[in-house]
Amino acid sequence: MGHENVEIRIRPIRPSDVRWMVPAIHRMSPDTIYQRFFTHMKELPPELATRFTNVDHSRRQALVAEISKGISYKPAGVARYEPTETEGVAEVAILVTDEFQNQGIGHQLFHAILKEGVEHGIHTFCADVLSENRRMLHLLESESNILESKVERGVTHLVFKPHENLSH
Repeated sequence: MGHENVEIRIRPIRPSDVRWMVPAIHRMSPDTIYQRFFTHMKELPPELATRFTNVDHSRRQALVAEISKGISYKPAGVARYEPTETEGVAEVAILVTDEFQNQGIGHQLFHAILKEGVEHGIHTFCADVLSENRRMLHLLESESNILESKVERGVTHLVFKPHENLSH
């Protein structure tokens, strides 16, 4: 038999996603967790999981990437944006679980979350990325227009706009 045909689908997060989010943290490496949350944690606090999975889908949005495994889908990553103190600017964060990294899922989530933001009137985004997180920095630098980049205490703060050709 040939290789498994893997299908990725991206959908808005739902409150019921809290069921897999908490156990998913247990399967992630300390590096993956630290690169996303800038802290070491063994558990995703329930109140944080609830906040992550309950969004209004306009001011706050989160998208889940799922991989088809036969007849079922398995969560592979989440991208979100949250409003910042600056009007019209949203902060973006992406997390891809260890087993699905380096398969282009972060790339697809990044484009999908920016497109969602633009559809809801957000045209400028920002992200805080650990300076050692080369993959995420490369994704941002190659897939968006960087307006501002500053490094402070090992964290790179980027302000960026989507590429013009986002609507594909």
